[in-house]
Amino acid sequence: MRRWIRVCFMASMFVMARQSIVMAGLVGQDGEPPCGDDGICNAGVCFDDPDCDLPGPDPVRPPPSPDRPEDFDDCSALEVSEIGYAIDWGADNWTAFEAYLEDYHDWSVNIGNCLESRFKTDGKVECEASSSGSCNGNNGWASALSQTAHMCPGFLNTVADLPDPVENRQACYFALATHEWGHTCERGHVTLEIMDDAAFEFFKLRHPEVSIEYWQCGMA
Repeated sequence: MRRWIRVCFMASMFVMARQSIVMAGLVGQDGEPPCGDDGICNAGVCFDDPDCDLPGPDPVRPPPSPDRPEDFDDCSALEVSEIGYAIDWGADNWTAFEAYLEDYHDWSVNIGNCLESRFKTDGKVECEASSSGSCNGNNGWASALSQTAHMCPGFLNTVADLPDPVENRQACYFALATHEWGHTCERGHVTLEIMDDAAFEFFKLRHPEVSIEYWQCGMA
């Protein structure tokens, strides 16, 4: 009987010693498996297994910057990005855009190089904060011989509420930039109401992901 008790005691001591060795190995980050750097996550038994590092959420990245961010005034970072892309795209595709405008429904108009300059080099955009003054009842405004397309709060809010994809909003920005910069090139409303319609259609033709119609920009 005493011998049996002794055997049991020794076996118990052996198990306890082994457990202490195993547990000692569990807590060390640089020790032996299962808690060392062995390529296997043992989160259930290890408090700091280096193999259990999980990726965190994607970092918040700022919107992509357009080619000429300095030409925007009082616009949010998102507006600068979305309007700026539409303008950059127009500059990059100017030859096709000009040809589309001049052949739109067989009307006779020579676009000239003023609007081209606005898209490519010297056009500016101001996002207005007030709906009063020239923005009262208007989507935007511009002065002849200036270089700035003013976009009004009503229009900006309407477009901001449009659903993704982003190309839906950019199609509207592209149309209004065409209209208002057209005023800076001394063109009148009759011509420009045709041109902004054509601009929207051209952008949509080249971006099949656009899922809205022109009137949803609030410009009808």
